[in-house]
Amino acid sequence: MKETTVFDLQQAMNSGQTSSQELASKYLERIKALNDRLRAILCVNPNAHEIAAALDRERKRRGPRSPLHGIPVIVKDSITTKDNMPTTAGTRAMESFKSSKDAFLVAKLRQAGAVILAKSNLQELSYGFATNSTLGGQTLNPYALDRQPGGSSGGTAVAITTEMGAVGLGEDTAGSIRVPAAFNSIVGIRPTVGLISRTGMVPLAPSRDTAGPMTRTVTDAAILLDVMAGYDPADPITASSVGKIPETYTSFLKEDGLRGARIGVVRALVSTETETAVAVSAVINTAIEKMRSLGAAIVDPVEVTYLNDFNNRDRYVFEASIEWRPAFNNFLKWAGRDAPIQNFTDLAESVKGNALVERVVGLSLNAAEAEEDISYLRTIAIAQKLAELGALQAMAEHNLDALVYPAVQEPPAKIGERQTGTAPTTLAARARFPSIVVPAGFTENKLPVGIEFLARAFEEPRLIQLAYAFEQGTGYRRPPSLP
Repeated sequence: MKETTVFDLQQAMNSGQTSSQELASKYLERIKALNDRLRAILCVNPNAHEIAAALDRERKRRGPRSPLHGIPVIVKDSITTKDNMPTTAGTRAMESFKSSKDAFLVAKLRQAGAVILAKSNLQELSYGFATNSTLGGQTLNPYALDRQPGGSSGGTAVAITTEMGAVGLGEDTAGSIRVPAAFNSIVGIRPTVGLISRTGMVPLAPSRDTAGPMTRTVTDAAILLDVMAGYDPADPITASSVGKIPETYTSFLKEDGLRGARIGVVRALVSTETETAVAVSAVINTAIEKMRSLGAAIVDPVEVTYLNDFNNRDRYVFEASIEWRPAFNNFLKWAGRDAPIQNFTDLAESVKGNALVERVVGLSLNAAEAEEDISYLRTIAIAQKLAELGALQAMAEHNLDALVYPAVQEPPAKIGERQTGTAPTTLAARARFPSIVVPAGFTENKLPVGIEFLARAFEEPRLIQLAYAFEQGTGYRRPPSLP
């Protein structure tokens, strides 16, 4: 089944077959029909029709601003939007927060003519993989309603795979784009940290946080990335992207992109420890053989040195346990008079009783300032360097274009159970390298599986090329059949 892309929607609007207003209505009707069951959306934009109508009039006068002109976008509710929509991060303390300004990347989307259609549910404060929040409840996986959708950007993933919006935005600290992308048979990109501004995004661990596209196709992910990438003076790390962004990522959408590519399989991340992990690994092995048939040279196995070291949570602390408090307080300063609470201490008070979030909030509340904690700075610097060098060395030794492995080693957990098998996403997160998850097929129980490609910093063009060729050569994505 061919997925409708943003390019297809633009062609339909340019020819008069549809309009932005009609698209907004179609997706809002879809949200109305499905959201009571799936709980993917927290709120819709009350001005969506008005904005879409204005963009339709502008198209008639001047033509489209960009490929995103008039396209309805779903935004994870940890990314600030105006339009009388709250930005809550799924938590009670933020319930009343209505910002008078957009996050930097949302402003860029509006400048490109996108319609911010709705805000999606998330794992509360982006901490965890279930997509269960105090404000939105438990989002369900449309492929199996008794299963989790992955998280923390699970609301966006479910909305996109069920066509509640054309394209979506997620956020990834440890796997928050890639896990739900894998579990919902969609495409998700975790960009190089520094490619996309985090200004106006509710933070978790700024040394790892990044926003990224979540779409049904690689084509749409490339279109979104074109608009989202770029320098923001308020987020100095984006200065590292200057000179490293192509004119358009869509120029790398090449069907023969795997021909002659060298792909290394990180076999240590392909688990066979449980029966369900074996089911996932069987899907991954078939996908790898398909890459070979599409012209790639497969190096299997490839060893990533230090893999067990930087994955060791006992030895290398999760950055949020130190970084969260100062980062959140800086976010509140950015919010200014719109801020719903005064400081991180208020947030800590509000989450008491939420065991998952309360623990790490408590750690950060009582931690030394990140910039002054020499022990912490040394620990995360070592962990990040080990991940970076391990991946770089593996690619250098075998002259590789990318590493591949399952995005998640286990299928979606049942509602209420702990999600396991998320270790593979740590590699890109620790190294702050780009990776892309693409549908790789389904288990015998019809649960989606995603495969992850990882490349060197700012090599998103090569990742898009490889992922597009894989997507076009396999057609593994299937939309859910909701009962």
